[in-house]
Amino acid sequence: MPPLVRTDSTSPFGAERVARVPWDGMDNVRVIIVCGARRTGTTLLAAILSSDESTPPLPGEAQLLPQWLESYRWATSNFSIRALPFFRDEEELRRFYRRFLGEFLVHCRGRFGAASALVLKSPELSLVFPEAYDLFPEARFLVTIRDPRDQVASEWRVVEKRRGSEEDLRLLRERDFGTLARNYVNYYAPILGVLERSSARICIQTYEQLVTAPRRAVAGLESFTGLRLDGFDPASAWPRVADTYWAYGTSPSDTSYYGRAVEPARVGSYAESMTDAEARVVQEVCATVTARLRRFVP
Repeated sequence: MPPLVRTDSTSPFGAERVARVPWDGMDNVRVIIVCGARRTGTTLLAAILSSDESTPPLPGEAQLLPQWLESYRWATSNFSIRALPFFRDEEELRRFYRRFLGEFLVHCRGRFGAASALVLKSPELSLVFPEAYDLFPEARFLVTIRDPRDQVASEWRVVEKRRGSEEDLRLLRERDFGTLARNYVNYYAPILGVLERSSARICIQTYEQLVTAPRRAVAGLESFTGLRLDGFDPASAWPRVADTYWAYGTSPSDTSYYGRAVEPARVGSYAESMTDAEARVVQEVCATVTARLRRFVP
């Protein structure tokens, strides 16, 4: 496996600002970060990537990362009154977080059996994408997108099952698909802010290609990541899944499609949940972001 590329100095916060903090134990280890809005195929994509024997079996979501990156965003936003007594300047704070996150990667590599590639996935990484892109300058980023009507319809089904808050009940009572559509937009706005500056380490992957033309999608993923993904058979169950992953199988967000062969019939399934007029509302809310994202689809 070729070494991890360490020559990209592009940063959304300015060129040549990437601090080359060495991570002992991470030489020649690929780091692949998967994000995108919820219900857009991030788990399926991570399962495909995890079919390479050099990666750990598909684990649960890396939800620690967005939490830590959110703390970094808060610290930089409030540097003069919260962080200044402890750090000389924002660059020193930034280097600290890079070392901290690097230590987490080293820990993961050991935790998962000295893997030579790490796949870390969480939809919420989309919301802190500029920070992730800046603090993981050696990582490659895979971003899933989906027809927003299908994504919103899938979120709607989660709300129907969950009914866990006054907001859930309001959404259902008012059939408010517009709010869910705006949530879709919110996941991609931070990504687009980076993507339209530099796309060298970012690949957009459509859900529709994953499920209707999986072999073509796999070929593109192999080219972008350098992984060997011939162990993934779209007609079979996911090949390599950590036992702990299935401990999270009772959430309202879980579906019967997890772990199974890809299901192209879910494309266009929004018609099961919304009227034509409601679907048009979703399209209108998401139109600008959808058009901007589609410019970067390979």
